[in-house]
Amino acid sequence: MPCHASYLLLLLVVLLAPLPFGSVEALWVTAWCVLLAVSVGLFDVRHIRSSELRPLRPFLAVGTLFLGVAAAQALLPPWPMAWWTGGAPPTGAFPRPSAAAGNVSTPWLSLGPALAGLMSFIASYVVSTDPGRAERLLKVIGLSGAAYAAYGIASLLIDPSSILWAEKTAYVGYLTGTFINRNTAATYFGSCAILWLS
Repeated sequence: MPCHASYLLLLLVVLLAPLPFGSVEALWVTAWCVLLAVSVGLFDVRHIRSSELRPLRPFLAVGTLFLGVAAAQALLPPWPMAWWTGGAPPTGAFPRPSAAAGNVSTPWLSLGPALAGLMSFIASYVVSTDPGRAERLLKVIGLSGAAYAAYGIASLLIDPSSILWAEKTAYVGYLTGTFINRNTAATYFGSCAILWLS
């Protein structure tokens, strides 16, 4: 049962992540990271050979490194300006750090998209150790990409100045689907097309 719930959570994230304007806001990135972490946590890895899990070690190490750097940036006092160029100015007093240096949430917000990508890779890899689930996952990604592309084409023809329920402020007249940026949309639709063809 936990494996089934893990798989359904992964499918939910795959299906819904492009919907809220490409999930670029911190709220959505956090939600997807939590759901993916729960998906990985629920998956029973006892039936997977250790040799199949070994390729995940570098990705887990990179994720741990990212978390460590973000924690250090958030918890440690800000470094004095230009400490690497020779230390303090002649008066012996370091200049005051900028207000932005004291923003504790900045490292975590910057880490969010990378962590979401890493978590989606790990969840997909673990779930896809079963060939049937791997094939269904690829089909779901391909079908959701096709559905978002169809919506994007329809919305471009009907009302090219809006995205979902909001007014489009950039890339008016370009196919963006539910994404804000046309390059992100092109990357998503192109990736889905490659998965669909494969």
